[in-house]
Amino acid sequence: MKIKPTQEQIDKATLIMEIINESQERYLSQHQLPYNYFDDDTDKQIVAALLARNRQRLTIRINNDNTVEWF
Repeated sequence: MKIKPTQEQIDKATLIMEIINESQERYLSQHQLPYNYFDDDTDKQIVAALLARNRQRLTIRINNDNTVEWF
């Protein structure tokens, strides 16, 4: 079953990619999001799936404590 992401989830993924792009300029490879950034686990999974399709071919992970890591 295919789930269509909401506009809010697309916006969250876009914001995270902007954070990643800015952080890479400072040679950072992780960023801590606020604890309530995601509505629930499904929201987090959908945003993570959107981030996995990035054009930079980065591997992006979102940990349980909302730390975003990329390499």
